[in-house]
Amino acid sequence: MKNSVVTWHGYENYNMNCNIEDLKKRGFECSSYNNDLAPSYTNKKGNIQVFFIDLNSDEMKAEKMTYKFSVMKLDEHGEYSETIGTTNSFEEMLKMVKDNEEKQKEEGACEMTIKLEDGVISIEHCEGGNLANWKAEKGDWNEIWKAINKLVKKNNGFSLSLK
Repeated sequence: MKNSVVTWHGYENYNMNCNIEDLKKRGFECSSYNNDLAPSYTNKKGNIQVFFIDLNSDEMKAEKMTYKFSVMKLDEHGEYSETIGTTNSFEEMLKMVKDNEEKQKEEGACEMTIKLEDGVISIEHCEGGNLANWKAEKGDWNEIWKAINKLVKKNNGFSLSLK
């Protein structure tokens, strides 16, 4: 793999320590800002940012950097939330991204029953109690399935109705 070289903060031979085209093929997008210490790319989900450090640049030497890649978690607004890790290995950086790019899972546990009976849709809690009910208009049941299938698709899940 031939490393890409870019101009960064006036340093014309800034080594990205990877091939930028390979990054783009993997869904990464440039997220660099001129005031950042190093160029950066975010994953396709936009929740992880990787900074690319050229250990031979004067600026990085002055900062006493010892790693080529810094991987950071971003919050739902695209702002820094935590450092995932640093590494000198491109493959290890990709693994850090993959291992951490999953969205935060929904907490808790719940069970409910949704039924359509005699023109009424009702949603009942598994331990009893009616959570919602209404006289269904034509198409309401399909709208419920559309909402469920939208969430299934978004989260790469499974639904018999999507087969």
